[in-house]
Amino acid sequence: MGVISIDYRQPPNYTFPAALEDALVMWQELVKTHDVNRLALFGTSAGAVYC
Repeated sequence: MGVISIDYRQPPNYTFPAALEDALVMWQELVKTHDVNRLALFGTSAGAVYC
């Protein structure tokens, strides 16, 4: 099992939807090289909103 942790852009330096865009780019790159049926997403705190 592997783990990827993204350091997405956060306020106050960046505004919405910067963090969401970062998460989406990460997902798009991940599905290019991995079977989506074997992937899971989770988040904690405010990051859970993007899962």
